[in-house]
Amino acid sequence: MTTVEKNIEELRLQKAIRRLIKKLDKRLIPFLMLLEFSAFGSEMITGHTELTTLKADLKLSPEEESLGVTLLYAAYALFGIPSYILLRFLGTKIYLSLCMILWGAIMIGTAFVRNVKQLFVVRFLLGMVISAHFSGLTIYLSLWYRKAEQTMRISFFHAGAILGCSFGATMARLNNCEKELLTNILREDAGKANGEPNSDSWISWRQVKYALTDRRIYLHMLIGIGNVTPTLCFTLALPSLLHGINASAPLTHLMVAPMYVIACVSCLVGSYSSSLHNEHGLHTATCLFISLIGFIILIFVGDQSKTAIYISSCIACCGMYTTFPIALSWLTKNVGGHTKRAMAICCVHAVDHLGGVLKFVVYPEVDKPIYRKGHSICAGVTAVALLSTFILRRSMMKENQRRQFLSVDEYRREVAVEEPCDK
Repeated sequence: MTTVEKNIEELRLQKAIRRLIKKLDKRLIPFLMLLEFSAFGSEMITGHTELTTLKADLKLSPEEESLGVTLLYAAYALFGIPSYILLRFLGTKIYLSLCMILWGAIMIGTAFVRNVKQLFVVRFLLGMVISAHFSGLTIYLSLWYRKAEQTMRISFFHAGAILGCSFGATMARLNNCEKELLTNILREDAGKANGEPNSDSWISWRQVKYALTDRRIYLHMLIGIGNVTPTLCFTLALPSLLHGINASAPLTHLMVAPMYVIACVSCLVGSYSSSLHNEHGLHTATCLFISLIGFIILIFVGDQSKTAIYISSCIACCGMYTTFPIALSWLTKNVGGHTKRAMAICCVHAVDHLGGVLKFVVYPEVDKPIYRKGHSICAGVTAVALLSTFILRRSMMKENQRRQFLSVDEYRREVAVEEPCDK
């Protein structure tokens, strides 16, 4: 085959790959965005119920209201890792479908709650079911797309901005050539990182050990805690914060909406930049720094300026929501081995959502409407996440430098290790 023929064949292959990726996008992304929109809405509606008659109808005390939120996120964290084991046992199709059905049934049941005990049960069951949702979808995406394509796809379904799109069975819509091409490019992209002796095995306990002993996974947890804790606590307290600047309850609900639209656009722009430059560390640090600026402004503004409170809240939201998909794709792209990657995602996601338990500690009702202590705590944990980001980036740079100077024999020896996990 001549050079010209090789170039033509390569162009045809790249065109076929692009066409295949677009087909996957049309089949997967709209439905995943719809799921994420609904899931996050079912969590964040808790913050808006403070402005409704729920507390009066159920005669909730502040302690009972706090316990209701705590049960939601405690179940979220408690069932994070077991949900992954269940996913491996049942398979993605049955697992996600079952989660959706149970999730919808529990949300319908919420409308019939008549007392505090029923509210506690519903909140705990809701946390248990949706704990499986985000981790499962993230693992699902990491199986369909190559590393370079994951950042934008995670950001799209995290944005959750589009509703009403239909979804069909993806594999049923791919012909045999497309299935073979997809398998080949994913296998080539994974390389030695996913060189498991039996990819169909139920679970690799060797990789579970790798996940629990990898110090970089714990740095990812610190970054996640520093990002997700302020996100959950601030988002739940945001309606009360805006209501405190003399806005009526209906107006408060309307004022919150533009913040999420701006944060959604920021999320997509930041993720596009990260994907375009194939860089995650500096992008994560930049977004965390932006949210830190927003919280610092909120601390010093107090109740002096309504406009400043609203703008600084927008800044904080943009930084927090943009950080999440970039940091998550940073994790999925640098952890190899199906079991280790899935365990890392579940562990990080479960620990992150423990921050939701602290909502009434970080933003207690007695601090209304300024919440200076809450903003200070959020700024502090964001600063910890920012520091962890730089440490993690430095650690990965040192590892890349070490691998760059491996001798041929050393490289072959590392490649030959059974079930290598990290690329």
